[in-house]
Amino acid sequence: FGFSDPGNPDAPQNGYLGDMRYMQGEQLGDQVLVAETLYGNGKVLVFGDTSPFQNSALVQSHTFVDDVFRWLSTRLTWHNRHSSILSLILLIVAFAGLLWLKMNLYDFMIISVSILLAILMNTVSFQSKIDIEQLKPGKLELAVIDASHLERFSLNQWENKGYGGLCYNLMRAGFMPLLSSSFNGESFNESKIIVLIAPAKPFKKSEIKTIGDFVRDGGFLLIASGWEESKGSEKLLNEFGLHIDNIPLGKVDPDQNIKMLTFTKAWALSATDMNYDILCEVWGQPTIIYKPAGDGGVLVIGDSGFLLNENLEGMENYNSQNILFLKEIIEMYYK
Repeated sequence: FGFSDPGNPDAPQNGYLGDMRYMQGEQLGDQVLVAETLYGNGKVLVFGDTSPFQNSALVQSHTFVDDVFRWLSTRLTWHNRHSSILSLILLIVAFAGLLWLKMNLYDFMIISVSILLAILMNTVSFQSKIDIEQLKPGKLELAVIDASHLERFSLNQWENKGYGGLCYNLMRAGFMPLLSSSFNGESFNESKIIVLIAPAKPFKKSEIKTIGDFVRDGGFLLIASGWEESKGSEKLLNEFGLHIDNIPLGKVDPDQNIKMLTFTKAWALSATDMNYDILCEVWGQPTIIYKPAGDGGVLVIGDSGFLLNENLEGMENYNSQNILFLKEIIEMYYK
């Protein structure tokens, strides 16, 4: 899919990139983006780009970057490398012997298993000289943005429907946001905040229990969804006695609510009991509410687009009131 686009020395504002479109004569496919080599007992890894290591990109590339440093910190000795190669050669020779000498299957299996065990022992001996776990900061506040339930936002961070601005807001509040493309209870347990943006895929009972335990143990669950997209989060909201009502309020401008917030398409919210805080109302209808649960709580915003770039913060635009409000509620209910 990738193609080679010659750089443009006259475009410093665009990182010296070209026109980003395929033109006749440009190489299509077979692009080397990362290269490695062994040098003595060490390793060299070269990237053709710095993006995977930048703060905003780490939200999506953190697993890959973690693997990079795990690989770099693994020392391979001359003996390890060459004994593995020798083992592979012996396996090939044994297979050739089976064909040429008509070795019986039992003898071949014995030889093959022995060689495979030798390869495994050499592989296991490639141990990291650095304990990655010890390198992690003692207090790393994580915020997981879930992308495993067909959430309604673009994975391209800086499109209008993207989530890049949300990441920056979480970083300013002292959190490291991570995008989770699969539901991982372990990563949720390590985080302090879970963000759901209009999930379309309903949560399973086990997933609802995991999130419920997360909140009651002191976690902060942030859900932004309108009634039209509420089917995916309906059962999860019911777990906390919360509802998104079929009362459309439309686009809301700052002068139409006391908090001076902007909504792309607001919907009314309600709860089964009175144990909740109304943080914003539009024409007498709650549009943002917070409900405590155990040692944590759930914040619901009745607008699927409230946390997206176009309504919060993009590359060329920002909404100061929405930014300050998000900062305020995180500090109020979490910090």
